[in-house]
Amino acid sequence: GVWVGLYPADGLELIQIDDAGEGSGAGGAGGNGEGLVATKRTGNAFMRAGRVTWEASPTHCRVQSSETPGAFIPRWDSCQLRVIDRDHFIVVLTFPGGHTEQLAYVRAVADLVFDWEE
Repeated sequence: GVWVGLYPADGLELIQIDDAGEGSGAGGAGGNGEGLVATKRTGNAFMRAGRVTWEASPTHCRVQSSETPGAFIPRWDSCQLRVIDRDHFIVVLTFPGGHTEQLAYVRAVADLVFDWEE
């Protein structure tokens, strides 16, 4: 379904989340329906719409990003998917040196988005 994500570098983004066996056809999350693939529906200076932003399965999670605004130089970073409830979850990235960053998501339903507290 469609979700709203809060990205620290660029604010709110719309993403489409599908089973790994559907949608974009990305195979990193297993490609067999045992994981999730998140594709950007809106883009930003770091990644255009239509690109896979993260993949998660029961055994791994990875986020695709680019360090350079305006020039997509992709890299994949490890992450953890933490489900809060059926309408909210976060993806936690851990960088070298222990620095962490959270991407927070809410199901794209008006009442949930307007009541959303990170």
